Amino acid sequence: ESPVYIAWSNQAEISIQVVADSVKNIIFAQDGNMEYDFVTHGKFSGVCRSGCDNIIINMIAALETKKQTGAEILRDARNRVVRVPQYGEQKAIVLKMFRPPALVRRWFARRKGDKAFRSWNNANELLRRGISTPRPIAFFHQSDEPLSAPSWYACADFPNAYSARAAFTAFSAGATEFKGQTANDWHAAIAVFLQKMHTRGVYFRDLSAGNLLA
Repeated sequence: ESPVYIAWSNQAEISIQVVADSVKNIIFAQDGNMEYDFVTHGKFSGVCRSGCDNIIINMIAALETKKQTGAEILRDARNRVVRVPQYGEQKAIVLKMFRPPALVRRWFARRKGDKAFRSWNNANELLRRGISTPRPIAFFHQSDEPLSAPSWYACADFPNAYSARAAFTAFSAGATEFKGQTANDWHAAIAVFLQKMHTRGVYFRDLSAGNLLA
């Protein structure tokens, strides 16, 4: 990511305005002219791409009360992942609910923040370092006790994507190719990608085939 420099004369008087609802230690990656808002809505607070907060908050409220939403459930186990179809002018997004950790894990996580906040920061940091990942849209957590309640992370949809796990499963079942690529092709591409991550100072502590998208 190329830095943006702000310069002023030595005689200029600089006044910094602190946003009351801002989130500490949050990371943003450059995204053209895209703007983001710090949002507080009832019990939730977080960051959201401008113009999306009501859509996502309403979807969260509907999912919490198990109302019919039209969202496609992609996974509903330890965490819940849904695909929200195009809404108005907004493109489809993927919304992930992180259930609160157990009490012991909560104690260890108190300095790291909840998983939605960490997902936001980690995704933006990857983008800052030139590593592709679905574009973050929003994260929300409970304002007073973020580790004691579910937290939510939204990112841009990634249609027609699949994980490396699908490729490895196909090869284990005897396939000679997956999506037109041989096993050697896949192994080489993954090795190059991991080398790129390591060269740019990223060490993935949860690296598995299911967490690599192609």
